[in-house]
Amino acid sequence: MKVIMRLNKIIPAMLVAMSAVLLQSCLKDQEDLFDNSASERLQMVLDNTKRILESSEDGWVLDYYPDRNLSYGGYVYTVKFDKAWVTAGLEIEPGKFEKSLYKLTNDNGPVLSFDSYNSLLHHFSTPSGSGAGPGGYQAYDGDFEFLIMDVTENTIRLRGNRTGNTMWLHRITEDAASYLASVEENNSNLFLESLRGVIGGKEVEVYMEPQRGSRYIEVAWGEGDDEVFGTCFVPTTDGIRLMEPLNVNGVTIQEFAYQVASFAYVGTASNGEVVTLQGDAPADYSTFEEFAGNFALKYSNGTRSIDVTLEASGEDTYVIKGLGKSFDVVAKYNLGRGCLEITSQQVGVDGDNYYWLCGVGLDSSTGRPTPSWSTDCGFFVKKDPQNPGTFLFLPNNFDELRAASLMVWRFAGSVDQAGYQAGGQAANPWRLANNSAQMANLHSLVKK
Repeated sequence: MKVIMRLNKIIPAMLVAMSAVLLQSCLKDQEDLFDNSASERLQMVLDNTKRILESSEDGWVLDYYPDRNLSYGGYVYTVKFDKAWVTAGLEIEPGKFEKSLYKLTNDNGPVLSFDSYNSLLHHFSTPSGSGAGPGGYQAYDGDFEFLIMDVTENTIRLRGNRTGNTMWLHRITEDAASYLASVEENNSNLFLESLRGVIGGKEVEVYMEPQRGSRYIEVAWGEGDDEVFGTCFVPTTDGIRLMEPLNVNGVTIQEFAYQVASFAYVGTASNGEVVTLQGDAPADYSTFEEFAGNFALKYSNGTRSIDVTLEASGEDTYVIKGLGKSFDVVAKYNLGRGCLEITSQQVGVDGDNYYWLCGVGLDSSTGRPTPSWSTDCGFFVKKDPQNPGTFLFLPNNFDELRAASLMVWRFAGSVDQAGYQAGGQAANPWRLANNSAQMANLHSLVKK
């Protein structure tokens, strides 16, 4: 169903594009039926849109869908408008914001254009190579000019001029950095691929691809699942929002909140009905309590091991004792995924030297093992359903480096300070329990 539905999204987009052209033709042919000319009415739309865009103190979230075949799902931008300028943020570039010129213009209809170069706003439309694949000479088939389809005080519906895809601007009431951080935190909990529920009196079966770069949902109902709806979505701060409203038996719904503890997506439909799409805990899901106790930590692809103890500290944290010779390591419980997460962290200070436990993975450009002190780099520790009492080390969702090993690294100065210097691998007593600064190819925790 997935491939069929994604391809079928092309046809509605083409129809919308044709209807927009016909609409402009009608406006030009029937100017005398209105008090104002077509050009005056278009200018009124542009002026009103500008007023609304600039009225949001914190800006807007842009639900963005590159590629006319919707191959990559949706992405989250923030945009804040101030006179002729727009300041943009993008979920895949955390902490980065870039300012550039924008304009509202008439191009066979009212158009919002980001035609002044901005590396974030043009990320999906700028070629990065010569090949025909993603990022090649056709880039990601992304838009930077949008036909304005519908404008209200809090929501603006757009259509990409290149792709014909529907996009949305939603007013936000918190600063952009906080919004994107909340989106990323929520995104880390979205992993369910199969759900079920009732909408408009119809039992529905739901298939999802929640991963960034896909973000696709397909809903089937009726005898033999003969009614099927498919669209892409973006994560919000607490759930997901669909590119197009889902309509089942005349009942529509477009946004769901994700209830992490119960594995359910919940939303309110057009008729006031509360819709619950229920998922099940996957086989590799663990409760917080399952991680407590004594373990053999296996590394070197499982051929070597050390003894460690995991002690609970609060409701979502474990302290790992025995991994470091003179320090403990902190692991956070991820309720959404039912696993522990161990990421790069500072483990000690000795005078001007700062010691960090770093995730280590292969650098994509050099192919060499490289440490990262980003606190997002590290491991998920997930239950092995085939071997009770065993939890596997898996690289987490840090895109820049896929962690496989650990290393204790000494910095001359805090990594938060400008001008710090990397001092090299740690010496005793700041080494790991294997009496080395490195522990290669983490494999598993096996309960004793």
